[in-house]
Amino acid sequence: MQGKRNHMEDALTIKGSFLGDTKSDYFAIYDGHGGTEVAKFLSTALHALLADRLHAGNTPELALESVCF
Repeated sequence: MQGKRNHMEDALTIKGSFLGDTKSDYFAIYDGHGGTEVAKFLSTALHALLADRLHAGNTPELALESVCF
């Protein structure tokens, strides 16, 4: 049945002081869309990849684009 699952396939990440300061926090919900593998990977890796790009001087837009494309 569409929309009915036996278990949650989504993942959640919350990182306070995301960039090592008190001004940046990271909150994300990853939708499993019928599988948990990608959602789990993103919940453990995406924030670290973005932080690396942002610390390198990229704008948030370029940082996200470089990680995703």
